[in-house]
Amino acid sequence: GKDQLAAIDYAVKAFNKTNKGKYLVQIIPFDDEGLESKAIEVTNTIANDPRIIGVIGPAFSNTAVVSIPIYAEKKLPMISPSAVRDSILQDSTLDLSGLKYFHRVVGTDKDQARALYELSVSGIKSPRIMIVHHEDTYSLSLASRIVPLAPQESILVRQVPYATTNWGSLAKEILDEKVNVVVYAGFYPQAARFLKQLYDSGFKGVRALSDGSLSPNLVTSAPKNVLEGVRLTGLTAPLSLTNQKLFQSIYGTAGAEPRGLYAGESLDATSVFLDCVSKKNFGRIKMNHCIDKFNGKTVTGRTIKFDANGDLVGDITPKLVIKNGVFQIFTK
Repeated sequence: GKDQLAAIDYAVKAFNKTNKGKYLVQIIPFDDEGLESKAIEVTNTIANDPRIIGVIGPAFSNTAVVSIPIYAEKKLPMISPSAVRDSILQDSTLDLSGLKYFHRVVGTDKDQARALYELSVSGIKSPRIMIVHHEDTYSLSLASRIVPLAPQESILVRQVPYATTNWGSLAKEILDEKVNVVVYAGFYPQAARFLKQLYDSGFKGVRALSDGSLSPNLVTSAPKNVLEGVRLTGLTAPLSLTNQKLFQSIYGTAGAEPRGLYAGESLDATSVFLDCVSKKNFGRIKMNHCIDKFNGKTVTGRTIKFDANGDLVGDITPKLVIKNGVFQIFTK
């Protein structure tokens, strides 16, 4: 959240400086702590404050579910930089009018599933795929979305207990089945162990990981040679990777670890609001109408354009690869 707020603050200060004497935009920060009960309290405070004409948020999917109906009732437009659950609108207790006020500048779990599949088979003429997942909701949900995307004759699916430490038998099966693409939908501690044992087994194919493994800790959890060439997707890419010049303007010199998760998306959300302010859309309804019609570029060059559900149009999921121990943008 701190990286997100710093990015928002940077964008607003730059706007106010450029428009000194013409416009003055103020940020009013609130913290729902990622808790539904707290979110209801915070959302009601925000929604009933007539000074507030837009919300950069909600940040979490679980708090979005309870917040959207309250904001929608007060006709307060939202642009979330980080609520990724694709079923938010179905899960929330709002009527369809809520669709008119909720937007997000980040992809969804459904978007990531397609991106992860496409990344995993990129450059492979005859892929034979194994999807490995655990029993938790995140892992199972992502795997279930990938399965229908691949030809059924070329895909194997294996569920492995979350606490698995010995991956030897699975690595042997991967070799015996002549699998050349392994997709792991899980988190980095297990990914590091799995990749090490897969490497030791002699596997030479593609290894692709989901955003649960997109952590600076991954590259310190396994030897560099084990991780070389590992592909990853993420519903966000660290701003230090996608726009280092902008990252340094906000946070100072970039360190070795990727930083600025959801900072780019926070800048994008802020920029949409500020663009609408510059066009004199000061009321909530006018602001929302302006957002609906917005068509522009993100800080990383992607297009921002919203569909009828407030989701982004187009390919919006970052694709990365580990080279020489660091995350880099994947290029075919």
